[in-house]
Amino acid sequence: MALVVNAGNTPKGATIGVPVTLSRKGIPIPNDMDRDMVLRCGFSGQPGQVLVVPGMPTRVLLGLGEVGAITVDTLRSAAATLVRSAWNDVAVCTDLVSVMPAKDGVAAARAITEGALLAAYTYDNYRSLAKPCALTKFTLTGSASKIAVAGIEQGSLAAEAVKLARDL
Repeated sequence: MALVVNAGNTPKGATIGVPVTLSRKGIPIPNDMDRDMVLRCGFSGQPGQVLVVPGMPTRVLLGLGEVGAITVDTLRSAAATLVRSAWNDVAVCTDLVSVMPAKDGVAAARAITEGALLAAYTYDNYRSLAKPCALTKFTLTGSASKIAVAGIEQGSLAAEAVKLARDL
């Protein structure tokens, strides 16, 4: 079954992608997580860095770097990393859109959608041991999720076009 990106509330049992940015105060780690454990694992919030924290629910910390340096490309990569980190799960959700200013919400949602859909895509026609992505639902949550609807539509169309080109 194909991955679908939407905006809304956190699905029950979903893996949660937690955007982590750097600031002068250090790394903002959610209060209900063991800060020492996260730091012992070497997670520092640098762009592209990821830490999967098992539990109920599973959380994937996504390093985005300095707040002022985050771009739509950073978000596209983070979404792809989240999909690869939750490859065998059924649903993921994240509030990645909220790290961008509201005026960039549609572009952020488009980039996140593209990253998620293209990371989940595999062309398995010639593979004998194909391991397709088990994810069926990628939800953009948070206050910016209403802004994200237009970006999700644009990103879905762009990702479908890229997948078609890859299949040719």
